[in-house]
Amino acid sequence: MGLAGMSPRTTIGGLTILRPLLGVRRAALRAYLQSIDQPWREDSSNTSNRYLRNRIRRVLDANESLHLPLIELASTCRALRSWARASAPKLEETFQVQVLQILPEILASESARLWLAACGVPKGEITPDVIARLLEMANDAASPPRQHFPGRLLVWRRRGMIGV
Repeated sequence: MGLAGMSPRTTIGGLTILRPLLGVRRAALRAYLQSIDQPWREDSSNTSNRYLRNRIRRVLDANESLHLPLIELASTCRALRSWARASAPKLEETFQVQVLQILPEILASESARLWLAACGVPKGEITPDVIARLLEMANDAASPPRQHFPGRLLVWRRRGMIGV
């Protein structure tokens, strides 16, 4: 998610999740529900300081002027992520390190993410640190030439090539 925030439409395991009210402010939604005498259920986790999301909500509630710029930032980040996903070249199972070296970092990261997923790394385990390790293998000949990645994937680098 990151700076892109929650997407209004997400597909998880074949299930499409729609969030049509993401753009509606909480106060406006509650006011509308009250105006039609419609009760709502408040998730008790939303009041806990234990969760970063709630601490951020409190800061945003106290700084109304941040709301619109943050929505615009999230929208721009979603568009950038979408562009990167559509533009990043697909790597073969074995590829030349130079392919990643010549790409802008955002496209190299996305190509690496896609390659790791295609090689069997579970989606939830493809973290920025995991992507960075693969990029380091491509960019730094002094990095270990054989590394284990999540999903029991052994990646090797030899003679300017990376493969599994």
